Amino acid sequence: MLSVLIPVYNYLVSDLVFELHRQLIRSGVDFEILLLDDASKKEFSLKNNQQLQLNHVSYAIANQNAGRTKTRQILAQQAQYDWLLFLDADVIIKKKDFIASYLEAINHPYDVIYGGFGYEATDNKPDTELRYLFGKKREELDAQTRGKVPYKTITSANILIKKEVFYIVNDLQENFYGLDYYLSVHLKRHHYKIKHLDNKVIHKGLESNLDFINKSKKAVETLSYLKDQQTFVNSDISLLKAYRKLERFKMTSLTSFFFSLSEKLLLKNLCSKNPSLFIFDIYRLGYFCSLNRKN
Repeated sequence: MLSVLIPVYNYLVSDLVFELHRQLIRSGVDFEILLLDDASKKEFSLKNNQQLQLNHVSYAIANQNAGRTKTRQILAQQAQYDWLLFLDADVIIKKKDFIASYLEAINHPYDVIYGGFGYEATDNKPDTELRYLFGKKREELDAQTRGKVPYKTITSANILIKKEVFYIVNDLQENFYGLDYYLSVHLKRHHYKIKHLDNKVIHKGLESNLDFINKSKKAVETLSYLKDQQTFVNSDISLLKAYRKLERFKMTSLTSFFFSLSEKLLLKNLCSKNPSLFIFDIYRLGYFCSLNRKN
């Protein structure tokens, strides 16, 4: 019936797994919880392995780091059920009907069900202001808002998807970062039916401002590499739409030039106590233009 798949890297996941296990046992459905540790430090992998001795729970440890994309693909291959619930390790579940809400949605003709993401103010510590702000404003959206542009705001950190659909939309062999871009455009290309639910998880692993900027740059690099694929032509990705407007007016080189001059000033704002999401968008767009200028 349901395979819960969780990539793990340097994170303790017992609280998440215990809550999932309680709700799944209560539901009465056939299930499994598969975790694949992507070569974490021993202090994490050993403790997780010791704590997760539960029926229907498997905790495996990879010999070498493969990245989250490959880890998800391996977990999907190992799953025995037709519905795959992907969760990130650094989330917590506060809804007592989290599993029940997903199981109810399975009874309808959907291919993908997305529950959403949330953040708590108490998790906003010094030096995480940008990640928290981005999460609250761009990711913590209710189902009605997400449903207006159903393929745009989707992440693989809390998504229920048919196994056969996952194989079709997640066929890349490269270990890129930021492949939620790839997931969303391929779901749209194949016209898969998406249901948006108010069934959020709480994201706990907030990166520092600088770490978040660096990860965002990696995601921009992935998008730059993939942008010329036919499937990306009519995508809902805001960054790609902005770039194509600049391209139409032959302003990408100029934007790249100004980015090279102002990058340090932009970073100063983004790493401050009051970062601007507008500046963050300008930074990513400038970086995207500079990458494509080089290419």
